[in-house]
Amino acid sequence: MDKRELRQAKLAQRDGLPEEVRKEKSRLIARQLFELPAFAAAKKVMLFASMGSEVHTKEMALQALKEGKRVALPVTDRVTRELIPGWITSWDELVPGVWGIPEPDRSRLWLAPIDEIDLVVVPGVVFDQRGYRIGYGGGYYDRLLPRLRPGALKVGIAFAEQIVDAVPAREYDIPVDLVITDEGTSTFLRLG
Repeated sequence: MDKRELRQAKLAQRDGLPEEVRKEKSRLIARQLFELPAFAAAKKVMLFASMGSEVHTKEMALQALKEGKRVALPVTDRVTRELIPGWITSWDELVPGVWGIPEPDRSRLWLAPIDEIDLVVVPGVVFDQRGYRIGYGGGYYDRLLPRLRPGALKVGIAFAEQIVDAVPAREYDIPVDLVITDEGTSTFLRLG
């Protein structure tokens, strides 16, 4: 399967999971995220506001805020085709953005310098056993990940059904450092 076919197949599979199953799987994923020593140590984290059949992230953001972490969520800039991290202090601050995705209110946006983020939670439609991902096809996270500071941890989250052996990856693709699913965590050692 090529990327497009794999994306469509995994989206259909994820969309087919009952909402109650997705909620329970999301709780398991969140619990594993909170148990990561790197998450406990992180002072500034970037999450995303889930929509549709994605892993639910609201509770992750609320827990991070409760723990006193600075939490950023992306604002989508369709002109530059980039994600701009913005700090939030409450989930209630989010407004519908591009494609209806909840994001920080642009009229009150408090920019989060990308080089200050300690840990970023990365969405994906498909992840493979090496940490490479297929997103929705817009390339927004492909442009965000290279801008992170060295040492910032990139954490993919997905349901176990979204994991495959390998996805087509190009030389400029940046893999995540680990992927958390409802069935466990896979860590990918990066040398050099």
